[in-house]
Amino acid sequence: MSAAPLVDLQSCADEPIHIPGFIQPHGFLLYFGPDGMLEGWSAKLPGELAQLQAGQRFDLLPLPALASELIEECVACQVDGECAPAFAAVELAKISYDCIVHATRGRIIAEFEARDVPADAVALFAVKAHSSIERVRRQKSVNALLETAVRQVRDFTGFDRVMAYRFREDDSGDVVAEARRDDLTPYLGQRYPAGDIPAQARRMYVLNTLRMIAKAGYEPVP
Repeated sequence: MSAAPLVDLQSCADEPIHIPGFIQPHGFLLYFGPDGMLEGWSAKLPGELAQLQAGQRFDLLPLPALASELIEECVACQVDGECAPAFAAVELAKISYDCIVHATRGRIIAEFEARDVPADAVALFAVKAHSSIERVRRQKSVNALLETAVRQVRDFTGFDRVMAYRFREDDSGDVVAEARRDDLTPYLGQRYPAGDIPAQARRMYVLNTLRMIAKAGYEPVP
């Protein structure tokens, strides 16, 4: 029987997961300078945007009105090149998108993620999420909060496993709460070295608190 392959923690630490140079294929991305001038875009664009040229101002692009409003607000609200994300539901080429616009390091990013569920389903999800958040807020201790949170997240997402992970001062971490399918091996109480979640990944969790993967086996789009 062959030995299990060793995990190269240094390779994990060096992996540029925070600057992959690609996006997921269920949407597209535009990026602008701090003044709202178009600088670049992803390879996958709707037909209406096929003739983009660098240097165009955002309000001259054939974008949905709400998307242009978000970009305009982002141009105005930047502080030291940063602006918090703002969201809007838009439609382009008869496809519904969630448009998310934010600024970071002096660059405005406009992301368009295709939405494959109707608005009423999204509204119902929001109601469920609000109910779950209220149940979490009722808890009187951190441990009770975490245990309730993982159960609630699993209940309304249907994920096989949901874990709460607490970092220590040395950047190692422990699984401190878990909700899982009964047939899965429990990870509760396991401790993992700092290199298991490297520094660039920890920073991503702080900057972007919600990260979604539409399809695990997707082919990335440059």
